[in-house]
Amino acid sequence: MELDQLSQIITNDGAINGQQNGSIAGTSNNNNNNNGTPQMSVILTIRLLMQSKEVGSIIGKRGDHVKQIREKSGAKVNISDGSCPERIVTITGNVTTINKAFSMICRKSEEDLQALPNSVPQPPITMRLIVP
Repeated sequence: MELDQLSQIITNDGAINGQQNGSIAGTSNNNNNNNGTPQMSVILTIRLLMQSKEVGSIIGKRGDHVKQIREKSGAKVNISDGSCPERIVTITGNVTTINKAFSMICRKSEEDLQALPNSVPQPPITMRLIVP
């Protein structure tokens, strides 16, 4: 699946894979806004399985890049222990914050590929969505 397609699935007008909010690893709270109209606030969690070397560039030196992703997106971004060849990147938040964090991760991966010399073949970057 292309990164753009996965991003589109995540951000499809607040729906995930054609389903209504809260249907994938999410919790919802009914809140009222100022005029008494109920609003649905949904917290979702997505998990990506990635190669450790690719996760390293997302983390950045001393964790600077992942900290920037957390601050700019507003999502909680956690990365599993580095003792395995593959690591789990967990992104938690509402649809908007998850979209921002995921987009920033994709952009960083794309920048890393473009930074390779032209003589070096560009290896594919694989992000697998973990579905419970």
